[in-house]
Amino acid sequence: MNENYKYFKENLQQLLKEYYGKYLVIVDKKVVLSFDTFDLAYKGAFSKYKGTNFIIQKCVNEQDNVANFSNHNVIFAKN
Repeated sequence: MNENYKYFKENLQQLLKEYYGKYLVIVDKKVVLSFDTFDLAYKGAFSKYKGTNFIIQKCVNEQDNVANFSNHNVIFAKN
């Protein structure tokens, strides 16, 4: 499992309190950016973290569909 995604899953309850409904950019197991839309998150992450291992993750309850996007090589993961 991707370490950034593992961080997200392990810290979901705390992240929900601050970022519910936001698209999070996670690098090195830290939330570094948050956005209201995936498009903005992708543009922000790609411009600032191109060439690094990052994920864009929507911060929602586990019951909701969750997709994991990693770097410019997109990886989809669904709960």
